Amino acid sequence: MKKQRKQKVPGIIRVPLLLVMLLASGWLVMLGISDIQTYWTLSSEVKANTQLLEATRAQQEKLEATKKNLTNPDYLEFVARGKYHVLREGEQVFVFPSLSEAQNGSPQSDADLRALENPSGVVGLPNQDSSNP
Repeated sequence: MKKQRKQKVPGIIRVPLLLVMLLASGWLVMLGISDIQTYWTLSSEVKANTQLLEATRAQQEKLEATKKNLTNPDYLEFVARGKYHVLREGEQVFVFPSLSEAQNGSPQSDADLRALENPSGVVGLPNQDSSNP
């Protein structure tokens, strides 16, 4: 019996075949690297969007609580008096300087500036004449 000899690929075909295989391998590696980069980018975007979603949900809960409070007349009065300086008829408000004002010598807020501009001490109402009770 004769031994079969392995046939060698001729040199003219071997070099281009090797180059094609190297190029294909390099292309597959580049595709893999591109997929890994895409995965990391999407992963970081998912993390950022998850944090944004949590912040939005917290803000939504806060707004829903405020909405619920707006049906409460006591809360409305509290907000109107505290934030917008609304007064009842015949009421007077006396504004005293805060500790930081006493140390710095200057008013800290717009309400304090309005109180200084309004010598009657009433905030939120126009200046009234002393002849009109």
